[in-house]
Amino acid sequence: MNNERLSQFVEQQTGFDDLGEKEQITRFGYYLQNEEKYLSFKSTDIRKCFQLTDLPDPSNISARMIELRKEKRLLPRGLSAYRLAKPENDRIKLVVSTSKDGRFEKVYSPGQIYDFYKDIHKITLSAKTEVFVIDAYAHEDIIELYLDKLPEGIKMMVLTSKPVGNFLNIATKFAKKHIGNFKVKTNEDCHDRLFFVDKKCYVIGQSIQKAAIDKPTYICEIQNSGTFRVVFQNLYDKGKTLV
Repeated sequence: MNNERLSQFVEQQTGFDDLGEKEQITRFGYYLQNEEKYLSFKSTDIRKCFQLTDLPDPSNISARMIELRKEKRLLPRGLSAYRLAKPENDRIKLVVSTSKDGRFEKVYSPGQIYDFYKDIHKITLSAKTEVFVIDAYAHEDIIELYLDKLPEGIKMMVLTSKPVGNFLNIATKFAKKHIGNFKVKTNEDCHDRLFFVDKKCYVIGQSIQKAAIDKPTYICEIQNSGTFRVVFQNLYDKGKTLV
């Protein structure tokens, strides 16, 4: 097993150490099957992956792999040996970030709602000066799950075309707590879903409150964030102030 290549595989995936045990196991299985060209892998192979990358290994990898087999994510190949089922292999192929320049790229399967939340939460908390959210259908989740967790003094802007749910009511109360640092505008030409954290730009596939519930979605960091900022800052500047 190539230690350097394995470490690089893990490092390319933002938040790998925060994944659930079974997800980590299947991703290591993906590595063994696709990068190391194993015809099959056992629990001892998976445990070695955890050890070589200095990650705490699950107490009972064999039991987790049996559960994955029952879920049809793993296929049996001989005595206590497995391969990834093709749908699982294809899913991980999409999920695994292969960005060479360190940009964040991740795909979420239906049901990975919490994974999506954790990643957005982690990205927004990295803000040093401002967060600018563009969501055609702004929901109160934007405030309650993400903006409310930011340190005091961070500038926060939201651009939407149609607020939904209890967004405006929550936004009005939130603005009184962050006087001068929080503003909401609307513009009918806002149809996209993305957000800026300082000088970085991230595009998402669905409105935040619906992301990964029953359809796949993604978060992709844009390389040329400055160009995107000019376009959406212009929409914001021309928008009507709601809060």
